[in-house]
Amino acid sequence: MIDEIYLPTWEEFKLYVSRHLLYGIQKNRDAFLFRGQGNAKWNLTPTFDRAFYSYEGKERDDLEISLLEQFKKQCKEDKEYRELLENDSRDHIVAKTNLMALAQHFGLPTRLLDWTDSPYIASFFAFQGHFYEIAKGNETDDNVAIWVLNRDNGIWSSNKGVTIVSASKWGNYRLKNQSGWFSLSNTPSKCLEDFVEYCKNNGNDVDGALQKLVLPSDVAMDAILDLELMGINASFLFPDFSGLVGETLIKTLIGRQPQ
Repeated sequence: MIDEIYLPTWEEFKLYVSRHLLYGIQKNRDAFLFRGQGNAKWNLTPTFDRAFYSYEGKERDDLEISLLEQFKKQCKEDKEYRELLENDSRDHIVAKTNLMALAQHFGLPTRLLDWTDSPYIASFFAFQGHFYEIAKGNETDDNVAIWVLNRDNGIWSSNKGVTIVSASKWGNYRLKNQSGWFSLSNTPSKCLEDFVEYCKNNGNDVDGALQKLVLPSDVAMDAILDLELMGINASFLFPDFSGLVGETLIKTLIGRQPQ
């Protein structure tokens, strides 16, 4: 149902991406979005569903609405964000997407899940996520994952419950530099894998909707050095002080990876 492909080296990852996703046999390169995760065992679960997993039904929906309404109320205290939200008010869908993207940017749990149209930016986030788990003292997996979402598959639509959206960059250089997109879930499913399974069980064609590319975490050095040559690093993707922190963490820990 969801293809899982193990690629043992960084070079094999690049070759697969080039042949099957970016150029090669694929006719619509723009169909693909990518998401990197530092632990291959993690599901594709938005922060809201991770934080409030025990909530169900109407209670869950009411909580999400309350969080966004309270955040919007707080935004009105700030001239910059108040003007942004007022400019969006003519289009309800655009307004909600921008509000959620802004909220998520500042750490509020939402039902958005971050994606990028670059497989290399996604791979950077996968390895960075792996290093962050090490830094936090959390248990890590031997593999990272780069997920591939095919927007051409019909399950990604508003009538099915999960849509692919973009948000106004509103001076958010992170979102711009990361070539950012979002999946927005309005379904009872608490991860995208469950949503795909639900669609399949209801007779929908889910072939190719999601792929999971798995790489060993110990290829991090090859990947990070190559990505640096591409101009993809923490300082570019996070053009603020957190980018400096990310660079410090990666450059310190990458030399301590087991060989």
